[in-house]
This record gives sequence, C-alpha cells and structure tokens, in this order.
Amino acid sequence: MSQGSTAAQLADRYLKAANVGRNRYDVDATIKLLEFGDSTQGLKPLGNWDITKGVPTSCVLVTCMVDGKVWQGFRNAVTGVGSGLLDGVLGALVGGLLVKQCNSLIGALDDTTYNNCMKYNLTSYLQTADAGFLDQFAGDGVTAPGNGPVSCSGLLCFLLKPALDVLKPLLNSVGSLLRSLLAQVLGLELGHMRETSGGAVFARHARGAALLAVAMMLVAPAAMAARGDREAAAEPAARTAPVVRNTVDELKQLMDARQLTELRTTYNGNYGASLLFNANTLTYYVALFQEKNFWRVIKTDAVDNAERVYRTFAQQSEQLAQVYIDTTRLEAGKRYTERLVAYNEERLRTLQQEMEQQQAQSAQVSAALQQAQQQAVSLSSDVQSTNSQLDSLQRRIQILQAEQGNPELSLPKPDSVPSPAPAAASDGR
Repeated sequence: MSQGSTAAQLADRYLKAANVGRNRYDVDATIKLLEFGDSTQGLKPLGNWDITKGVPTSCVLVTCMVDGKVWQGFRNAVTGVGSGLLDGVLGALVGGLLVKQCNSLIGALDDTTYNNCMKYNLTSYLQTADAGFLDQFAGDGVTAPGNGPVSCSGLLCFLLKPALDVLKPLLNSVGSLLRSLLAQVLGLELGHMRETSGGAVFARHARGAALLAVAMMLVAPAAMAARGDREAAAEPAARTAPVVRNTVDELKQLMDARQLTELRTTYNGNYGASLLFNANTLTYYVALFQEKNFWRVIKTDAVDNAERVYRTFAQQSEQLAQVYIDTTRLEAGKRYTERLVAYNEERLRTLQQEMEQQQAQSAQVSAALQQAQQQAVSLSSDVQSTNSQLDSLQRRIQILQAEQGNPELSLPKPDSVPSPAPAAASDGR
C-alpha cells in the first residue's frame, strides 16, 4: 500500500473516531485524538512532530510558511487563520503536498465539502512524518471506526463488506467489553497486545481470532442488551437536541440563548471581529462578520489560540473595511460635487435669465432711442420749416415797419380828368 493511501485511511480513521455524532468535523477534537490517541478505540497517539515550512502564517496579502508543529500547521490550514487575503481560496504547498483552506472567505462550505477538505489536509500533513512512520499502519483491515459504514482496503474485506456492515456494531460492542474485561481481570490492555485497525476488533492472527470468538459467545447477549438500553436512553435526547450544522449555526443558537459573554469586539466600517466566551463549556468563539452576518466562526478551547485568531480576524476586518471606507468617502465626495454642480447649474440659469432680461431691456431702449431719433429728425425739419416761415414773416414785418416810418407820404398819381361837358347840355335840363 502506498504512503498516500495509508495516510488517507489513517486520516479517515481518526477523523471519524474524533467526531462521532457530529455532522461537521471539529479540528480541535481531531487534533487532540491525533496527538494523545484513545486506547478505548484502539487508536495510538501519533505525537506532534516538527515540520519545516509547514505552518501557514498570514503575511497580509500572501501566505508565509514557517517552521512549527505539524498539528498547528494542520489547524491553520483548515481554519484559514494563517492565510493571506489573496490566498484565502487558494492552496499552499507543504513539503511538496498541497493543502487547502476549509473556511472560505467567500462563504461557508457545506458539511460534506468541509469534512472532505479537512481529510485532504490531514492526509497531506500525515505524509510529512519521518520515513517509515506510516508503515506501522499499513494493512488490509477495517479502517472506519465507530458504527458507520465499513471502509475496506483489502480484497477479502470488500467481498465481505455487506456482512461486515451488519456485524460491525455488534463486534465493536463486544470488542469494547472484551478490552474492558481483560484490563480488569488480567491487567492487560488489548491495544498493547497487538495492532488494531481503527477500533473495529479484527485479529490478525489465529490465536487472537479464537480468543475473540469465545469472548463473543460469552458476552454477546449482555452487549446487545446494553446497546439496546443505550439506544433507548439516547433516543429522546436525540429527538429534543437541536441540530447544529456548523459552527456558525452553533454560535447563533448560543447567542439566541444568551449563553455567550462578549469579551472583545472590533468594528471597521461595516466589518468586525468578536471574541465570545461560553462559561458553561469554557469554549471560545471567534467570529468575523459583516453587518451582523457571520462570515467565519472558529471554535477553540485554548485561550491563546482564541486571542491569536481574534487578532487575525481584527486585522482582516480592517483590511476588508478599507474598500468600504474608501467607497464611503468617494460617495460623499461625489454627493458634494453633485450638489456643487446643481448649485452652479442653478446659478448659470439665473445669470442666463438676467442676461436675457438685460438684452430685452437693451432692445427696448434701442427701439426707444431709434424712435426718438426719428422724432428728432422730424422735429428738426419742422423747426427749419418754421424758422423759414418766421424769417419770411419777419422780413415782411420789417418792410412794413420801414414803410410806416417813412415821413414822406407817397400818394398815388392822379388819373387824367375828362373834359367838362357843354353848358347847353346842362341847361336843357
């Protein structure tokens, strides 16, 4: 089996064991199981080795890869805490292996996509272990823990998969009881006697198989009864418990129930970051939001990690809000300019109206002046005519006055007197 296949099976095994009952994988619970293991499920502690250039750290716009612990790199890669703004939806290389950011800035991923992304990253980080580390986990047994569907890597397992799906819950219960019985009676722990595969009890040797068969016959009735009691007790709780799809929904439910205490909040424009604390579970929630809509929510039990995530989100909110702030300023400048344009347009219309009125008045004055000039010309002609008439009259008056002042009487010449008639004519009367 290749290193990649072994790492993928190992990642699937630990993810399912750490997230039983969860629709969405929890990165902190997974890291805890990876580092410390769980003997009750037959999962070995993997430790926490150093990794070169494998811890994503934000360098504002880009992602920088620094040295650190493998699980810190895994957490940052999954949550996107160490991603730069430009790498928020891109991948990064860790030792030649590609890792992805599972909490996208663009929007919340659905549970299946998020879980597949976490498994992909865990597979990549597991392959950074020292040479030969994964060889101890190579095999062909049942790889999926818990009571979920069987995941096989061997030919025989694939052929028997339908039967294994039915028997797996029973065998897991028997294995748990057998492990507890051996630990209490014989002082032995089954996980230390031989290798197990993901918590499902399948022996690799004939002697182990025989021991398992005997134990099954002895404790199977009690195991079935105990399992029935547990399922009956869990059924009412399952009906009443609220369904939480992701950390965003979980945060909203806790806020509605007023179970969170707000420790810190930073606002930048319409963006912001909040650090909230659940005193009942000692859990921290760090949220990046826009206008009260949560973009990203990271849940953690470590106060240092919560503070670090909060500072990162606060810086991201400041960077994201810069566009909003610039837009607000530009919009204000645009509105101010529009008001100035409207004022100047109104001023221009007023000046145009005043100019039109002045032009109309000038036209009226010009017409009046022209009419007055015409009247003046007419009056000038009349005056000249009157002056001529006056001069003529004055000359006649002067002539008459001169004649009156002449002492010599000018008499008219007498006409010739006719001869007197004969006297006889008068006597005959």
